[in-house]
Amino acid sequence: MKLNLTLPILGLFLGIHISSAQPVFEVPDTVCIGEIVSIQNNGDSFTNLCLVSEANFLSYDISVEPIMPFPPNSSPLYSHVVQDGENYYSFSTVFDENHIVRLDFGSSLNNTPTFTTITIDEISVGLEGIQILNDNGHWWGFIVGGWDGVLDDEFLLRLDFGDNIMNDPVVENLGNIGNLGFPHDLFITKENDTWIGLTTNKVSNSITRFNFGNTLANIPTGTNLGTIGNLSFPTGFSPIRSNGNWYLLITNESTDSFSRLNFGPSLNNIPTGEELDNINFIDGPRDISVTKFCDNFLGILINRIDGKITALDFGNDIENTPTPTTLGNFGNFDFPHSITESHITDEGVVFFIDNKESNEISRIDFALPIGLDVTCGLSLDELEVSYSSSGIYTLQLLVDEGLPTQSSFCKDIFVAPPPVLDLGQDTSICFGKTITLESNFSQTIWEDDFGSSSVLEVDEAGIYIAEVSIGECISIDTIEVFSEDCSSCFIFPNGFTPNGDLINDAFQPVIECGAEVEFYQLVVFNRWGQKVFQTNDPLVGWDGYFNNKPSTTDVYVWKALFSYYKGGEVVEESIVGDVSLIR
Repeated sequence: MKLNLTLPILGLFLGIHISSAQPVFEVPDTVCIGEIVSIQNNGDSFTNLCLVSEANFLSYDISVEPIMPFPPNSSPLYSHVVQDGENYYSFSTVFDENHIVRLDFGSSLNNTPTFTTITIDEISVGLEGIQILNDNGHWWGFIVGGWDGVLDDEFLLRLDFGDNIMNDPVVENLGNIGNLGFPHDLFITKENDTWIGLTTNKVSNSITRFNFGNTLANIPTGTNLGTIGNLSFPTGFSPIRSNGNWYLLITNESTDSFSRLNFGPSLNNIPTGEELDNINFIDGPRDISVTKFCDNFLGILINRIDGKITALDFGNDIENTPTPTTLGNFGNFDFPHSITESHITDEGVVFFIDNKESNEISRIDFALPIGLDVTCGLSLDELEVSYSSSGIYTLQLLVDEGLPTQSSFCKDIFVAPPPVLDLGQDTSICFGKTITLESNFSQTIWEDDFGSSSVLEVDEAGIYIAEVSIGECISIDTIEVFSEDCSSCFIFPNGFTPNGDLINDAFQPVIECGAEVEFYQLVVFNRWGQKVFQTNDPLVGWDGYFNNKPSTTDVYVWKALFSYYKGGEVVEESIVGDVSLIR
């Protein structure tokens, strides 16, 4: 199923956080076609960095694919996507079952996953929100759930996977910490040196905060923060950090609204809150995902009643009232219970929806435009971008990619075409002569000379190199000059003596070089411009007679036009000279 939409790109929430400071990057204003863009930062650390060579994420083709069917009456509720090395995994809780499911995607979230069932003997039913985290090489999982009087008592479970995320975990029920009341979504992050968790309590319309201290191996303390922001059946939420402040956007299922909580610079603070109601296209909201790219915040909200998805455009401030747009139910979603945060892949943008009623997990793929490059890594050394055509491009650097602390550095870059230097065709130079090489740019550097000129005088053969630059864009061209013997194969004497001694009796050329004559014409004039002799045969010379009378001693002007074969090429010459007739 394909659908064209107009949306910014989204990011993946990995459930861990190390850096809270946003690195400041330096990127040039102008680069050349093919030039690797130089990127430097101020030394601040970051968890992950993605480099997008073009910010044109306004149009996508969306495909929807069920990747994990569940048996009847066994439905996915919440999923969390994590990465371990080069491999991706998703862990999903299951409604009315005492197990979770691990999906193994291998090296790409676009792969078809295999799945493994992990039994949770400590709890019979009621598993809801889930988080999988790595704390100094040790993998932990946490699950909230339960509903006192209907399901098991409320609980916080801890899963100890040890040093391998694929191990069968040791499960420990930590009990009802923080006055849980049918807890749903779950989020845990590391703020500075302290692990902090948050969960929504659906029946008590409240938020519980967990504090683990400096390690997830500790038993956390729990604090119920009460009802803030007119919470009403709060289910899913999306954490995001902006301008140093933590925000939590929470869906209110019973009032068709969502609330925005502002914790300020620390999740340990008591937040302020407000309800955002009277927003169109919200009908039984279950979950929300919000991220920031460049200067814009975008939320994706899923609705239980009709399965439709709503896009929320907050503009350049997460505290704005968003503009909603309905995207419809383009994936046959049936009671979409939760939505994961999105992840940038080499094929596009991916996120997952858990469908409670249709018993399946759906993968939503936003196909990136053809020719778009996305590269992610742990350091700037792993990233490289260049442009193959000129224009203005918006470079995006996504810091802490996939985390609620994700931030973007965006800058417009002008990609300039290089100057086109043209020295012309290779040429030749005659022995002992000088020729002028010409460039089509007035400021041309020849042969690494710091001076610049459009011309260069050369007097010997060789390969000559020239360079021109416009800003940082450089063009180089070469021209080869060959040496050539330019002496003529026709040698005309400057005098003759027509006295009958058979020595220099006629004026005619001596032909050398083994030249084969193609065309020949010789005309001789006296000082009054009269033509005294003409021939088209190089073997016939002027005998000094004019009108059958011997011409007097004098200087005569001559003109010769001829062509001949020399070295496999035709040489054409036109020569004017004078000759002395001596009697």
